[in-house]
Amino acid sequence: MRFQLDFEMETEHRSDAEIMFSALKPEAEDEAMPSGEERRYAVELSQEAKKLVLSIVSEDLTRLRATMNSWLRLLKVASEMIELSRQ
Repeated sequence: MRFQLDFEMETEHRSDAEIMFSALKPEAEDEAMPSGEERRYAVELSQEAKKLVLSIVSEDLTRLRATMNSWLRLLKVASEMIELSRQ
């Protein structure tokens, strides 16, 4: 069975989405496709204007949940760093 989660995060400013996308893009590229070993999930991150779009696909529901939690933490930290830089 295949599970998929699509998550959209809208930022206040387009530049925030661009900064977050640039910061997280290398991580997403590392997790995009299996390389060598068989991976139980894939991650795709894209940016559309003020939105970040995260898509996670997995054959394993537990892995999907764990990957989602990791990515939500990454998005939260990136967002918090942007807010701190404005102070």
